[in-house]
Amino acid sequence: MFGGLLIAGVMTACSPEEYDGLNESGVPQASAFAGNIKATVDQSLNQVTLELADAKGLYPYWEIELPNGKIERSTLNPYTKIYTNSGDYNVKVRVGNRDGLSDGTYETTLHIDNSIFDFGKYYTLMSKESWHIANNEKGHMGCGEPGTEGLNWWSANENDKIDWGVYDNDLTFTADNKYTFTPGEHGTIFVNTGCSIFAEYNTNDGNDFNVPVEEQTTTYNLEVDGDDLFLTFPAQTYFPYIANDDVWNSPRYKVISMTAKKMVLVSDNGAIAWHYILTTAPRVTEEKPDQDKPQGDWTGDNLLAGMPINITQYYAPGWAQIADAEYTADNGTYSISYPSAAPDQWQAQFTFNETGISLDPEKSYDFRVKIVSNNDHPGVTVKLTQQDNDDIFLSADRHKLVGGEETWIELIDLKVNKDQITNLKIPFDFGGVEEGTEVTISDMHLQEHKGPKTINWDLTGEKNLWLKGSHATASFYYAPGWAQIADPEVEIDGNSYTINLPEATTDQWQAQWHITTELTDQDIVAGKAYDIRFTIIANEEQPGITFKLTEDGNDDNFLTADRHAYTTPDEEQIVEIPGVSLAKGENTKPGFKLALDFAGNPAGSVVTIKDIIIQEAE
Repeated sequence: MFGGLLIAGVMTACSPEEYDGLNESGVPQASAFAGNIKATVDQSLNQVTLELADAKGLYPYWEIELPNGKIERSTLNPYTKIYTNSGDYNVKVRVGNRDGLSDGTYETTLHIDNSIFDFGKYYTLMSKESWHIANNEKGHMGCGEPGTEGLNWWSANENDKIDWGVYDNDLTFTADNKYTFTPGEHGTIFVNTGCSIFAEYNTNDGNDFNVPVEEQTTTYNLEVDGDDLFLTFPAQTYFPYIANDDVWNSPRYKVISMTAKKMVLVSDNGAIAWHYILTTAPRVTEEKPDQDKPQGDWTGDNLLAGMPINITQYYAPGWAQIADAEYTADNGTYSISYPSAAPDQWQAQFTFNETGISLDPEKSYDFRVKIVSNNDHPGVTVKLTQQDNDDIFLSADRHKLVGGEETWIELIDLKVNKDQITNLKIPFDFGGVEEGTEVTISDMHLQEHKGPKTINWDLTGEKNLWLKGSHATASFYYAPGWAQIADPEVEIDGNSYTINLPEATTDQWQAQWHITTELTDQDIVAGKAYDIRFTIIANEEQPGITFKLTEDGNDDNFLTADRHAYTTPDEEQIVEIPGVSLAKGENTKPGFKLALDFAGNPAGSVVTIKDIIIQEAE
């Protein structure tokens, strides 16, 4: 099973937990957040979206009453779901925080105009580009209780399974119901260890395994079952992760939501629900960074500094406990010798107990450690957990070691999975060690999350240099096929620019519009960094919009010159470009311009660039 024995441990965590420090006066009132609750319906897809905005430290509890009286509940934020039947959907939401859930509710009603009989819109979205697992998004895979969206038992972090070929697979759908699975570089699918299929590849060590496969072309269908939309395939259709025998023999995935860029699916066999996020966004192809040195920013205060050292062990090859492994401790470095092999997870635990460290459930944390082993190791479990409750934890992942090499394990932006940690325990499990393995643990560091700098965007204030002085249209170059035609129409409304492009273009720079400004070398100064932000909205997908801020008369001296894909028609897309400086490191001459290029646009595109901000980085 994904995550090995961890899932079994998490599955037991279904009973109420005790929690000291509840403050009834701190329970939020739902009515106070009425302005933060957004409820919308995309009638073209029958897709409902519910969101509690500005929800730091809060969570929503949605109750959606369907026209047939069925109640669905969720704490996801945002909550997005395709419903197949027309009618009124009554929504109640309560707002919770660490002190409890509001007694009062905020209520609204959403109406879906039509029941789904025509799958044309979905076929169009699915067939535009190939899909792959959204490895850079948290929760791109997960599992949970049956009847849920499959995330409350285990939820993948970014690139969680990058070594297992899951992210190489391409899934291609055509509008005439053809489906092609391309295995990619690794040439494999990933299979749950609990499956009876592909037994010849199962290592039977409690870990999931790879199976080599060739490209497969078959069919797919969409079908309505009750209130839900399902994606179905013939038996034994390849998919990046085969979770159980049921989904192999009868592949059926509930379509939770869908856009041109993202599709959320759930397979549920009545015993466990598995969650998948597919995307058409460009694949990030970088492998994991080299692990021979720390990659992150570790300048935060080390919460482990000065912690009491209370080490216990559980060393039980074959589940028969023997004498503790010998170890030495020297100023934060712990060297351990394992004389006997311990083949299974949890058979060689080395635990730092009773640290007395509390972790706030409303904060995120970063943890790192360096481990060196003289032998290869299939997976060291590093768990940060509550002293008296192993079901409350920050992380419980396994990490491979290469013999003789330093491995830096860095776990970034971790949150307590539930409740809070009041007394941190850190078990290292070397279950899987070979006979005669020697390992060293050192350089442990735990800090509050060092995330990217928060930028305070000043849209209408004095810090926004774009608003300084006036702007004038300098020129247009509109040349489909490199043959210039009449300039498009432009509508200007303050800091909003709408361009109507009646003819399609193909190559970059065939649809340029330049706006000169009164910014000078006193405003945009060489050597200084600037933060840039703008919003795109268009009626059609755009493969690339070039946004270039450059010195007028010197296109090589610019702040930014990137192209930005726009994939979801009629939805605002915010682009942020922090900390950029002039490319040539020279002050601009008086005169600065914005060059917008919409080349690659479909015919009839209407594109708006608005809310432009240029401000000096703090």
